[in-house]
Amino acid sequence: MSSAGHVFDMISRMKNAAASKKERKEKTRKLNELFLKDGWNTRNNQLRETDISDESLGKIKKQIRSASTKERRYRLSVTILITILACLSISAIVYLNFFS
Repeated sequence: MSSAGHVFDMISRMKNAAASKKERKEKTRKLNELFLKDGWNTRNNQLRETDISDESLGKIKKQIRSASTKERRYRLSVTILITILACLSISAIVYLNFFS
């Protein structure tokens, strides 16, 4: 009778482990459905080959280039703006310290 508590504890731990294993499997299945369904072969996780015409491939490349160029211009303009603001603020601080 004294080992009944240990046995009961072991049984409850086994049930909890099985339940958590089931939850992990369900979560993995849902994630696989979300991320691996379009364009991926779920059996060996390789990208399926698709046939793309030369015209559409050219359009896609052109869109990527234009988006990349726009992003580069935006980053450059932000960098220049921040640099100008930093120079102006430093100049103002120097002016106020020396000429006040």
